[in-house]
Amino acid sequence: MPRAESLAEGGGVHMPGVYAAMLEVQREKYNRYGEVAVFDGRERRVTWVDRADQSQGFYLHSRDALDLFEAAKTVNVGRGAVEEALWFRDRPGETFRPAERAGLPFGRAVRRLRVSPDDRVRSAPDRPRSRAVASVDIDGDGEP
Repeated sequence: MPRAESLAEGGGVHMPGVYAAMLEVQREKYNRYGEVAVFDGRERRVTWVDRADQSQGFYLHSRDALDLFEAAKTVNVGRGAVEEALWFRDRPGETFRPAERAGLPFGRAVRRLRVSPDDRVRSAPDRPRSRAVASVDIDGDGEP
C-alpha cells in the first residue's frame, strides 16, 4: 500500500493514486446504472422501476460527480468515498464493498475531505445542516 506523505505547505497529505482511484470508482458507479438518456442537453442514466410498465416510474442518475473528476477539479467528498476508492485501488479485482475499509491518516472526527488532482487530501468543512435548530426557553428561566 502506498504511504501517505505529510505536506507542510498548504496542509494535507499526499496519497499517491487516490484521485485516479476515485475517478475509476465514479466511472464504474455511473456505468453500472441503466440506459443512457439526454435531458435538457445533459447526459444521465435512467433506471426503470419496471421497464414493461413505465408508468411505475424511474430513477435519474446524474453524472455531475463524474464530470468533476474527469475535468480534474478539486472535489469535496465524504470520508467513506475516499476509503472505498483506496480499498479498491489496493485490491484489484475485488467485487464487494468492504465492511472494513482502508485507513486514512485523519481522525474519525474528520468526515469530509478535499481531494485534489495532484493527490493532495485535506480535511474539508462539513456540509451545513439542512435546517436550523432553534433553542426555545420553555420555562422562562433564561436558559433553553
